[in-house]
Formats: sequence, structure tokens, C-alpha cells
Amino acid sequence: MKHFGEKFIVLFELGVEKIYEFFEEIIGKDQKFWVKSTVIGIFFVILFSNLAGSIFDFINTMFPGFDQKIVAPTSGLNFNISMALVSVCLILILQIQKLGFGKFIYSYLPVW
Repeated sequence: MKHFGEKFIVLFELGVEKIYEFFEEIIGKDQKFWVKSTVIGIFFVILFSNLAGSIFDFINTMFPGFDQKIVAPTSGLNFNISMALVSVCLILILQIQKLGFGKFIYSYLPVW
């Protein structure tokens, strides 16, 4: 009989595989592995941060003053801005690789 930890690991791996397949359908199978890994990593960081915020809010209702000791990462603006910057930079890097630098600049500054 498997222990709870082993069952949790199997369940977590199954979930990660399904999420990987989901993002692979969106991004495309021909995309590089590091792009898929980065997108999935950003997804899990945001997911667990939001879940932590929900849990901390629930605990704060039972123990007032708990929010002064520990806060969720998504409660501050710095986390949200940094995740947005990482996502935008990833998209811009992929566009430069696919289009080339000249077409990339022309698509954003069609002056010439």
C-alpha cells in the first residue's frame, strides 16, 4: 500500500503532465522546451501565490493580526509587476527570434 506522500507525488506529476499538454497545445509542439517550461513555471508561481493568499486570508479570520506577520506574495504590487515584466520580455524575445530584428522593429515602429 502506498503512503500518502507517494500518492500525492503521483497525483502532482499527473497534474503537471496535463498542464504541460494543455500549454503545449496553446504554444505549439514545435516551440522550444525552455519556453514551455518558463510558461508553466510562471503559471505555477502565480497559482500557488494566489492559493497562499486565500489560505492566509482564511487564517486571518480565525486569528486577527496574522496578516501583520506573514502576507501573500500577490498582495504587493512588486510581485505583480515583476511577473508582468518577465512575461512581456519572454514574448518580445520570442518575437525577435521568429521575425528577426528588422521586422520586429518595423512592427512596433512603422516609420520607415
